[in-house]
Amino acid sequence: MSGSSAKNFLQNGDTWVIGGEIQLVGDGVITKDGQPVVGGDGSGVDIPDGSITTAKIASKAITDDKLANPKVDVPPTLIPKMVIGTTLEGNKLGIVPYEQTPTADHLAMYQFGGQLAVADPQADNDAANKKYVDTKTYNASAINAGTFDAARIPTLPQSKITNLTTDLAAKLTASKAAAQADSTATDVDGLRADLNAVLAKLRTAGIMLT
Repeated sequence: MSGSSAKNFLQNGDTWVIGGEIQLVGDGVITKDGQPVVGGDGSGVDIPDGSITTAKIASKAITDDKLANPKVDVPPTLIPKMVIGTTLEGNKLGIVPYEQTPTADHLAMYQFGGQLAVADPQADNDAANKKYVDTKTYNASAINAGTFDAARIPTLPQSKITNLTTDLAAKLTASKAAAQADSTATDVDGLRADLNAVLAKLRTAGIMLT
């Protein structure tokens, strides 16, 4: 570019003012400090890793429409107990909450003592918490093998055993026969009659089989 025109001219001997077009052909290239800025194939400059710092990026210069999918929606201010992950709803990258007592789609966080808190189990494969294990009761039909050591069987109130009190009361309460006067018999026949009277009253009271 040795000449000049109304559009293209050398200003002050060191600045080219281009009002028209610079045309690169073949392997032509524009360089700066030995690094290509624009190549003949229309490619842009190869930016070395780490050469663009946060300070060089203008505020809001990078917008959502300039980012390839998927993008991460980051809140304007930091929110406690949140991590970036795949959300349960929509299955996309986003912020996911975590809790020491998690519910719903929260991630679980161990407590400071190393315990992991879980809710009461609802299905067969749910983890059981301490409260559930401590208060778990079993139906007799569920205990179908093995034996219990006496030391492992706690004192059981009679009221907890169905019908125990009423069943035993009926068996342990003796029936009373009708009163029988003292014998005044003076011979064998009189004694026999008094004895038969006693036996009859015992049978009537159900103490002796008939």
